[in-house]
Amino acid sequence: MDRPVPLFSGLCDDAPVAPDRTGRVDFLATTGDPSPPAGGVPASRRQLSRTERSSDEEKRHDRPVTTSFHSYAAIGDSFAEGLGDDRPGGTNRGWADLVAQGLAAAAAEPVTYANLAIRGKLLGPLLAEQLDPAIALRPDLLSISGGNNDIIRPHVSIAANTARLEVAIDRAVASGAHVVFVTVANMTRHLPLGHLIETRGDRFARGIQAWSGKDGVTVVDNWFDRDLYDVRFWAPDKLHLNILGHRRVAAKVLAALGVPAPDVAEDDSVAVVQPTRGQHWREHVVPWIGRRLTGRSSGDGRLPKRATLLPVEPAPGGPDAPNA
Repeated sequence: MDRPVPLFSGLCDDAPVAPDRTGRVDFLATTGDPSPPAGGVPASRRQLSRTERSSDEEKRHDRPVTTSFHSYAAIGDSFAEGLGDDRPGGTNRGWADLVAQGLAAAAAEPVTYANLAIRGKLLGPLLAEQLDPAIALRPDLLSISGGNNDIIRPHVSIAANTARLEVAIDRAVASGAHVVFVTVANMTRHLPLGHLIETRGDRFARGIQAWSGKDGVTVVDNWFDRDLYDVRFWAPDKLHLNILGHRRVAAKVLAALGVPAPDVAEDDSVAVVQPTRGQHWREHVVPWIGRRLTGRSSGDGRLPKRATLLPVEPAPGGPDAPNA
């Protein structure tokens, strides 16, 4: 594209992103802007969370947050790794990469970024393998997203997982990092028998929302974001967000941190293609069940796509992501 298109524009408001007659979504047709108002970055941060009872109203928590982040690390599972936002060559981008790009575009000095997230990780191994290496990088900003795979397993203790995560967050804050916890979008609306696990996901998300009052912590809720229930935001496997969904999450994270979303040269429309029910089961559900039955994970043997802090170029392609 010869002209820059607002990559995040319109993704933080309540207006639906409607497809045209070809099934393509035109981002230029959306309205709204998640960026801070003109005249400077506000001194307060916005908590973009919703509940089932008041999903149309965004809760605001006026707490100061540093808006100048020069190093950013992300830990998590496939949600933070960027699955669903597939790029040429078989790599994945995702909301964390887009947040890094936004930080770089807003900063007067160079910004570095690391992403230690690995798909398929349950919360225990995720924290055991990723938290200490991330803290050792001493980032100004650390995003955490975990526990997502646990809630779709047959047995999980929501109370134990929220307690484990809170200890991890406190450790990260004590290291000097500002922590942003990003909840996963609600995938249960599109999964077979998803309603059976939605209740535990609701409990998990509400427990995380309670941390929004902690010093040094920002919570960005996506689980109760009703707009993200729409299948247009989901990849063909219906477990992961597609490029549209990842853009929306990135816009919400940047807005919550008081960072303006950048204009990025990008295709101004995105094709949204969903498989038939038979294709979905054959290509995604059955292989997923097979891994569960055999004790395998999609992340077995994988390395982080960006294991150390590397400079971010606020360019159209976004952060370079080796080993993605």
